[in-house]
Amino acid sequence: TMKDIGMMLMCFGAAALFVGSLGVCCSALCRKSSLSTVMAYVLTGVVVVGTYGINQLALFLGRVPETYFASTNGTGGTGSSGGFIYLLLVNPTASFFLAILRLSGKEQAGDAITRWFGVHRESFVSRNWIGCSVALQVLMAAVLVWVAVRALSPGRKRKQGIFF
Repeated sequence: TMKDIGMMLMCFGAAALFVGSLGVCCSALCRKSSLSTVMAYVLTGVVVVGTYGINQLALFLGRVPETYFASTNGTGGTGSSGGFIYLLLVNPTASFFLAILRLSGKEQAGDAITRWFGVHRESFVSRNWIGCSVALQVLMAAVLVWVAVRALSPGRKRKQGIFF
């Protein structure tokens, strides 16, 4: 439907804006283009891989006590990554994956995110994950552009250092 196409375009636009503004901010903060390029790639990797990894680690650590108790009394549990799941809101890959799942009709987007990393209570964010993720990424892009503009403002003296 047109709504689904619009949702995918919003995901693409927000991701492009976020990653592009991250690159512009790194470029404004670094003197050398090679350093700014490496810094932008590393920060993008931290956002994409790091948020997923933190959730996997939190889920694993959340399941350790339940695994122990399940082995002693024969009951099991599911565990969860807790509040760390909201870190995935800044991860464009998570939003794309949820949008594709929604388009394929296999899963509800809000439901999928809570099941990936254990049991979580349903909330406004989980029901509207893609919209919240897009809004947060656009907000972060605005902040990054603001930081870049402040770093390059003509009346501001540049400090000498690693990044400046």
